[in-house]
Amino acid sequence: MTITQLNYFLLTAENHSLTKTAELCYVSQPAVSAAIRDLEKEYDLKLFRHEKRQLVLTEEGVLFYQHVRLLMNQFQGFNQAIKNRQKEIPPCSLAITTNLAPLWLPWIYTNIPTYMPALRIQPTEDRVSNIFTLLGNGLIDAACIAYDFEGTKHDDLRIMKIGTLEIDFFASKKLFKSVRKEIEPNDISNVPVALYGRNTTLNNFIYQLFDDAGTKPNILCEMTQLKTIEEITRQGISGSFLPSYMKRDMPKIGQWKLKGVNPTPVHLVWKNDTPQVSMLKDLLQKADSYHTSNHL
Repeated sequence: MTITQLNYFLLTAENHSLTKTAELCYVSQPAVSAAIRDLEKEYDLKLFRHEKRQLVLTEEGVLFYQHVRLLMNQFQGFNQAIKNRQKEIPPCSLAITTNLAPLWLPWIYTNIPTYMPALRIQPTEDRVSNIFTLLGNGLIDAACIAYDFEGTKHDDLRIMKIGTLEIDFFASKKLFKSVRKEIEPNDISNVPVALYGRNTTLNNFIYQLFDDAGTKPNILCEMTQLKTIEEITRQGISGSFLPSYMKRDMPKIGQWKLKGVNPTPVHLVWKNDTPQVSMLKDLLQKADSYHTSNHL
């Protein structure tokens, strides 16, 4: 016995027609007939008889109908209760660092309807140091951060790696040329550079990288729109420090690795297991394989 068979039976009993049931369910009439025959065989019953060119229930068919109608009402009530419960789940408050937000949030929002339709996200952008404070005080449910936890202690937090962030230098070939695949800060100290975001962890790291090399970056501007940085990089107005995977969007632009800069693991971090966090974990496990394959 299946829900589909029972539904076919109810519709046939209420419309007195196999043809009408087939039309309502967008299936063939033989499919409906076979489903009802299977029910009759399974329960050793004769459910219908022909009367005046239509199907009517037999006495045992009437009894069967009463029980099936009760069962289906209960099933529909159960189904609706589950849907209502999903709607009652509050949104998941997710903090994400500024350098990750434009890279991960579009993927999350695009794939929620497919993989986790009951999940709702309430995102905020913040610095790593502030995010740890928010997590510790229970003010957010979870966070996505590019942070290397090796050698650190966060015993009160749960951590799951969801990808890798690798930053390269991008520039048009008319702005910068080098036959080497790996460059140093001194090689590009005179090249105008656009930074993504303002006062971000990534920008502070770039400033420190140049400072350690005894030079300074030639900062043209700091921008909050990733697409704008892509455009001025394409036009040869400036170079930029961007995730390595963005080469696929700028195939004609030069790309160089930065000497001494290693990929940074991206983690999902949370303190308490909740239904929202569990759904987010399941979703981002799919993001892990996607982003890894695209060299994020």
